[in-house]
Amino acid sequence: MVLMTNREREVMRLVNQQDRSHLNCLRINVGNTFLHELSKFKLFWELRSNGVNVIAEARCKEKRTDLLDLSSGICWEIAITEPIESLKEKEEYYKKIGLKMKTIKVKQ
Repeated sequence: MVLMTNREREVMRLVNQQDRSHLNCLRINVGNTFLHELSKFKLFWELRSNGVNVIAEARCKEKRTDLLDLSSGICWEIAITEPIESLKEKEEYYKKIGLKMKTIKVKQ
């Protein structure tokens, strides 16, 4: 059983509970590139190594984020080919629902 802080429980309430994402389990999306998934794995490993509770491919109401850091409320997005406009739209959306977004830009 994972102990969660009040902040983590607050953030968890924003995640669609009908989704198949599980706490601290990495989900691979075969629709993404290998590089995208490898980058997601590296970030997941770093966060988990530091004791952070994470949800991969978390659906926060209307949008899906690569990794959701429950401790800080940060939605992590791995950007390889995603247009800037799409990233800005996601950032505004997450801000509206009380979350922050950070982007990791990966070169091909």
